[in-house]
Amino acid sequence: MGCAKQETTYTIQGEWEGGDGKVVYLKKDLGDKKYEILDSAIVANGSFKMQKPMGDVDERILDINGSTNIVILDSIPIHVKCVTVKKTVKGIVTNPILIGIVAGLVWSALKIPMPAIPKKVISSIGNVATPMGLMAMGATFDIKKAFGKIKPSAIAAFMKLIGLCAIFLPIAVKLGFRTDKLVAILIMLGSATTVSSFVMAKNMGHEGTLSSSVVMLTTMFSAFTVTGWLYILRHFMLI
Repeated sequence: MGCAKQETTYTIQGEWEGGDGKVVYLKKDLGDKKYEILDSAIVANGSFKMQKPMGDVDERILDINGSTNIVILDSIPIHVKCVTVKKTVKGIVTNPILIGIVAGLVWSALKIPMPAIPKKVISSIGNVATPMGLMAMGATFDIKKAFGKIKPSAIAAFMKLIGLCAIFLPIAVKLGFRTDKLVAILIMLGSATTVSSFVMAKNMGHEGTLSSSVVMLTTMFSAFTVTGWLYILRHFMLI
């Protein structure tokens, strides 16, 4: 006699401030812009929960107020946090990275002298910021969730490494930028996405899977794409 296949249970729970009475849907993509509703939950007291037995681990679509998110259903609980516009604006204003940039600009504009000890401390913190960010990103990286968002990650990486350069480099050339100035524009447009994007996403309450995937993809392929853009610019004797 064969053994019966053991079913696992998926759990999707989330918070949606101001979403009471609205419905969250779990859908299956049937192709040709057609979907099958597999599960749903009504938001009550700012939260919702879906929990059912499932067969094989598979990719599904979570529809929240018309915004679709790809999720991988398995035995690991999925937690979703729906952020309102007000909360998003608050997250931007209180983001420590942006606060640091503004504080630095104000300090520089006022030409306030920097004492030696604080200057050394800030320099040391700056040197470890990127490695620490990469370590945090690597420690929280989930390869299953990353594969679930491979399409938007690939599109974002393509736009960062190729799309932006293809759009704005010809404009820069038309405006008369050449040699080192054009190279600076290329690096600004086509270099890898920095780990600070992952840190900002986490600070604003997002999971960070998409941002970490984009950082990884752009870091892997930027060596090839930047080299290609440099070859093209040199071929046309622009640098």
